[in-house]
Amino acid sequence: MKSKKPGKKKDKIFVLLSPDGIPIHPTKTFTHSRPLVRFFRKWAKQFKKQGYYSSNSGRIPLFQGKRYRLTYLWDECMLVEEKDRYKMGMT
Repeated sequence: MKSKKPGKKKDKIFVLLSPDGIPIHPTKTFTHSRPLVRFFRKWAKQFKKQGYYSSNSGRIPLFQGKRYRLTYLWDECMLVEEKDRYKMGMT
C-alpha cells in the first residue's frame, strides 16, 4: 500500500459553463485542459451549421469572414471550479 506524499494537493475539478451559465454537459467535469478543450470543440460543432450560438444576450458568431473560429464563443464561456459552481447556485 502506497502512502500519500505529504503536502500533495488534490486535483481541482472544473466545469465549463455556456454563455448562459449552464454547464455544457450535465455530469462531465474536467481536471486537465486538453480534454476540456476537446470537449468544447465537440460541443461547439453542433452550432456550426447555423453559424452562431444563440444565447440569452444575443447571437455569438462562429465565423470570422468565411473562417470557422471558436474564439468568440470560448471567450463567452466560463470555467469554474466545481465547488464554486454550487456556491453560485448552479446545479
